[in-house]
Amino acid sequence: MITVKEAKKIINIFSVWELLNLPGSPGKSCKAPHREDRSPSFSIYDNGNRFKDFGTGENGDVVVFISLVLGISESEACKELIKFAGGGNIPPVSKTCISPDKKTEEEDRNFCEYLRLGSQYELYKLAELRGIGFHGIRLAQKRGHLRFLSNKAGTVWSLADLEGAFRQDRLLSGNPVRLKDGKRVKARTLGKLKHPLGLTEAHPYESILLVEGGPDFLAAHYLITQTKQENLFGVIAMLGAHQEFTSEQAKNLKGKRVRIFPHMDEAGMKGVQHWFSSLKSVGVHVDIYDYDEITTKDGKLITELNDLLRVNLDDWDNDPLIRNPLRGLSGKE
Repeated sequence: MITVKEAKKIINIFSVWELLNLPGSPGKSCKAPHREDRSPSFSIYDNGNRFKDFGTGENGDVVVFISLVLGISESEACKELIKFAGGGNIPPVSKTCISPDKKTEEEDRNFCEYLRLGSQYELYKLAELRGIGFHGIRLAQKRGHLRFLSNKAGTVWSLADLEGAFRQDRLLSGNPVRLKDGKRVKARTLGKLKHPLGLTEAHPYESILLVEGGPDFLAAHYLITQTKQENLFGVIAMLGAHQEFTSEQAKNLKGKRVRIFPHMDEAGMKGVQHWFSSLKSVGVHVDIYDYDEITTKDGKLITELNDLLRVNLDDWDNDPLIRNPLRGLSGKE
């Protein structure tokens, strides 16, 4: 059973704010989520572990915050905190590599049968691992592509084709996957990549974010949640720079607006040029997002979409295109 002390290491006030879908945006200066607050008088500090309501004088840790916003006792709030943290019923994240065993060999043949929905705890661990807001992780699961499984190696997060053609696995611990030949890789792909991930589900959406790899697939879903227009945007991922559109697949996106978010390495840019040309040749309205020497908080240049969620706050404030990477993508703007 997870203790309250352990739960506090997993869940902070920012996490609870997103879990409960509270109004507004949490921060050092924000509006109180549980009462009418015409001007920002609420503050979250100490890395999300404490708050103060300057309008009422109330302050405290995450337990007090839960008690306040749910209108329950602190004793009941402790129980809710433990539930948010997984309740002690989720197995600990493994520190080992995924390695071949009888179960994973069977999964190779029936690789979509073992997938399941992730628990709140697993979704939060993935959000923490990738540095992506919880709402984005939850949307990827809601749309059917993000799934989880457990084997003797630990907990695995998987991006799965809805038609059952393929899936790509990564360890929730962030450690490498060990293949049957002993080679260690970031991700293991099962099945045949017959088409880009999400392509067959893209038809309801007028605008598409095209990305490379699983982490950027999750990051794209987070960007979509920030638009408040989730029904307008779909996400397609190439699970490797080598993957390409066939002519028929490219035609499926005709009439849509597509924005490519590249990986800035040599292979990634080469892949982007192929995708751009394939889509352009069949009349798709397509452009490529330019990171334009944007840096992360530690001064490193942005090389992929997931990095864009870690940029300097000054860049977000000063550059409207950075603040909204989807600007101009929707025809309804």
